[in-house]
Formats: sequence, structure tokens, C-alpha cells
Amino acid sequence: MQIRETIKNTTAILTLEGNSLCVPDNGVLKGRVNQLVEKGMKCVIIDLGEVTCINSDGLGVLISVLSTLRKSGIELRLANATDLVDNLLVLTQLVKIFNKYDSVDQALDKSSGI
Repeated sequence: MQIRETIKNTTAILTLEGNSLCVPDNGVLKGRVNQLVEKGMKCVIIDLGEVTCINSDGLGVLISVLSTLRKSGIELRLANATDLVDNLLVLTQLVKIFNKYDSVDQALDKSSGI
């Protein structure tokens, strides 16, 4: 799994690449999120613009990450979802529980108060 990380103040941006949400072992993303919790981040933005595959394992990881962050009082925002990811979130109605933005910049604008 390839993850690029950018930190802006207390907001972390994680850019996922390729089929990172379509592999059985998604422990890398969970581990990275746990590190961000320990660093005291206030918001995590997951950039999905380069994700080429997502399945039930990937959805499970996103839900797990959301749960971990909420328990720590940290907001999760999904940004730049491809049509594939967006359609699956709508189909499963998970779009109702995630804060989703069209771009990372839009998600960051919402973070300016954090």
C-alpha cells in the first residue's frame, strides 16, 4: 500500500494510491492513523483521488479509521473520491456517515478553524 502524508498545522492529509482499498491487509492505513492520533492531529483528510479499486475490505478499513478517529475526537474527511469510490459509498449508504468533499482544498478550507 502506498500512502503519501502531508501535515498542515493540525491536519494530516493521507493520499492513497492504486488498489490500496482492495487488498486484504489494510493494517498500514490503520497504523498510520494511530500514529496521527498520537501526534495530536485535529483532522485527517483521506485523499481518494488515486484509488483504483475498493471492495468490502476497503470499506471496512474506512469505517474502522472513522471509528478510531471519532473516539479520539478527531474529524475524518474524505476528499477527491473517484467515481468508483463515490458510487460505492452511495450504494452502501456510507455517504451518510462520512464527511465527503470534492477536493482536498475544499476539505482543508473546512479545517481552517481547527
